[in-house]
Parts: sequence; structure tokens; C-alpha cells
Amino acid sequence: MGKYTELAKSLPVPPDDASPDWLKPYLTAITDDSPGGLVAQFKAARAVKEDLAAQVKDNNKTLMALERVIIRVFGESNLQSCRAEGGGLVSIHPDVNVKVTDRDAIREWAMANGHERDLNINPQTLSGIVKQMAIDPDAGGIPPGVELTAWTKLTFSGKG
Repeated sequence: MGKYTELAKSLPVPPDDASPDWLKPYLTAITDDSPGGLVAQFKAARAVKEDLAAQVKDNNKTLMALERVIIRVFGESNLQSCRAEGGGLVSIHPDVNVKVTDRDAIREWAMANGHERDLNINPQTLSGIVKQMAIDPDAGGIPPGVELTAWTKLTFSGKG
């Protein structure tokens, strides 16, 4: 028995018809609802999921390699974008990466510059603030404790 077994037994269970609409065809596709049949179907579905996850992992590595080569080749060819046969567009855009190098320094800066409520600042929020400061001549430069590096972002738009 788990820690919440007794509590769970005391709570109402939503009926099967409370399932979201997108799930209903999958519920009706289950033909063998015996315990053994359900376990076998679950095991088979998990195996498919694990196989697909491995394929996705490998495909992500292929995509990462292609992105690096595309960025290099586009840069060498002075290309910003290229249309894909059959539709879609691959483009590259310069971007900036923000990395905190000194947590204490950035904390002091945050407190001194009105960001004390953001001391557990989301990395995307900090990145946006620092990038804006880097391009704003009146901002006084970037805060201490961060480092900016340039990188090229690749995007694909259109149908794949």
C-alpha cells in the first residue's frame, strides 16, 4: 500500500465517458479487455513507444549534425535561406546566447537595478533583459556576471 492509498480510495473516480474526445477512439479500439489481454496490449504499446523514442533520439542527432553543416555552408556561401524542394524554407539568423558566469555578481546587479523580485529569474527572462541591455546604448552595458556569445539559429518554415 502506498502513502496515498487510503486517501485515493475515499475520492471519486471520474467515469470513462469523462475522457477527452481525442481519447475516445483509442478506448473503443481496445478489443480484449481481460486483465491479461490489457497487460499484453499495454506491453506492446510501451515497446512501440520505446522504439519510437529511440528513433526520435537518433533523428535528433541527425538534425543537429545537419544544422551545424547547414550553418557552416550557408555562412561560406553568404546564404541566409534556401527553399526546400516540395515546399518549406530553411533560414539562418544570428542570435545571442546569455550565460551566467558569476551568480553572486548577477544577484547584486539584480538587487541594485529593480529586479529583486526576479532573484529566481527565469533563464529566458534574464536572457531577454541582458540582450536588450546589450543593444540599448543607454543601459550602461550588460550586467556583471554574464557572458554573451554569438550563435546562429536555424529555422524551418513551411510544410515538411
